[in-house]
Amino acid sequence: MSNREQVQAAGRRLSDATAAVRLAAAAELHRMARERASLLPVKDALVTALEDTVGQVQVDAALALLVDSWRFAGLMPVIDELRNLTEGGAPGAARAALTTAASLRGDVPKAGAVLVPLLAHGLPRTVEALRRLAGQGADVGPALAAIERQSPAPHTPMGDLWLSALGRTEPRQVLARSGRLRGWMQADEADWRYDDVRHRAAGLLCRAALQSGDEELAVEIGQHPHAAVREAAMGAWAESLAAGRLQRQAIALLATAAEDVAGGVRYAAVKGLCRAVAAGANLVAQRRALAELAPRAEYLSTGWTHPLDAAACSDLRGESAAADLAEAAATLAVRAGDAILLAELRGHANPEVARGASANRQET
Repeated sequence: MSNREQVQAAGRRLSDATAAVRLAAAAELHRMARERASLLPVKDALVTALEDTVGQVQVDAALALLVDSWRFAGLMPVIDELRNLTEGGAPGAARAALTTAASLRGDVPKAGAVLVPLLAHGLPRTVEALRRLAGQGADVGPALAAIERQSPAPHTPMGDLWLSALGRTEPRQVLARSGRLRGWMQADEADWRYDDVRHRAAGLLCRAALQSGDEELAVEIGQHPHAAVREAAMGAWAESLAAGRLQRQAIALLATAAEDVAGGVRYAAVKGLCRAVAAGANLVAQRRALAELAPRAEYLSTGWTHPLDAAACSDLRGESAAADLAEAAATLAVRAGDAILLAELRGHANPEVARGASANRQET
């Protein structure tokens, strides 16, 4: 591996008056970065080289900066694709995207978003690079049209990327693709890993329906026969409840789902109710309903979209649905000035209910 002195020497050559010397220096620093040498001593010189008059110097300086910043973030496949797409100095637009991303490298979502249109031109080869950027928070929505030209299929890398891109688009764009999303949700697929596809597709469609005011579709998804679909829907309905939209319908669906046969659905519903209360949703009129639900509530370790491992099951046993709902009901009782309900909860025969209610030490 190159040492600090070699890195600094190459950095000094980046400012040489001879283009060939600068070209060699930029290429050398790119190589050193790939060999895990630290480029910290020459960061300023590389940033200056992003505006060099020679296109390939700009490209190699940008790649060196990205390698140095991103190599431990699982983003080397992204840089490899960029290297392929910008060989030979690259056209002006591609070079500009690369150098802009290199200047933003510390902010991966922003830097990644700049690169998405460039990488979209390389599909299907660049699918893994785009998936990695999406995983780091970059908006891959601008690649949606290019992805759809590849006919994405469920449970494939391209299908995963399509869901990621759709998740960053407007609700109307999601609803326009409801047929495909429904098909993915309802596919006759026994592999438990396919439930992740169902969950993501359902979450996208249910949120879009709620944001667009399509209550019928959102209710339908919340009552779907597949547990993974219902689990995703409960998350979307809980967000709607916390935001003050369709509260009556949301309360009814979430309360029913709190006793679902699938543990993942129960957990999403109970936690969703509790988060909405904690967020300040105006649910004081439902305080008795939550209080009555609390003694019956129980988290289950079976029926999850992603099967729980031993550690996760152990964590789940340390949680209590009864206590969570009792705390939420007690919070609502305090807000309503309902001292009678608060006393009932704190003195409840079910110790988990009493414990949860007592966690709220405010008085009416």
